[in-house]
Amino acid sequence: MKKDQKKSIIVPCFGDWEIDSVLGGKTVGEPSILTLVERQTRYAVTEKKAEYVNQAVLECMKLYPIKSITADNGNEFSSLSEIEGLDVYFAHAYSSYERGTNENFNGLLREFIPKGCSLKELNQNLLEDYTKAINERPRRIHGYQPAKKLFELTQTASERRQTPKMTFVFFCFQK
Repeated sequence: MKKDQKKSIIVPCFGDWEIDSVLGGKTVGEPSILTLVERQTRYAVTEKKAEYVNQAVLECMKLYPIKSITADNGNEFSSLSEIEGLDVYFAHAYSSYERGTNENFNGLLREFIPKGCSLKELNQNLLEDYTKAINERPRRIHGYQPAKKLFELTQTASERRQTPKMTFVFFCFQK
């Protein structure tokens, strides 16, 4: 690298998410888990899904501030670009490091759901408990603050920035 060249670093903005699927056993008809992780705060949302990724993302967009999603090149994410109002990016083939936040979360989720275990008996409530435990875990990258706390603080701050500020003008009259 030359002296006058600067290395560009992409800093994630609040609302940039990564998406992936966690597979259970390798049998036909085996359900999978859809994982969405917010890149800045590392807050995660999971859903046990069958086949409708777009529907699950649209439901999440009603609840969470989702501006963009980065996915791998799996065929389950091929129709994500059809969702209006959402920037969709696809990682390069065999480049899991481009979605490192999500891959890290999937590794944490595997502490609760080992690889190769069937997901048929897993219900949504238990999956939400696992996700909650991970979101409330202190993270070194955030100065040992949990992702849930940071997500809530950042979400509140971004909502305040979006509300219009009212300006009051006071007139003083002298007699």
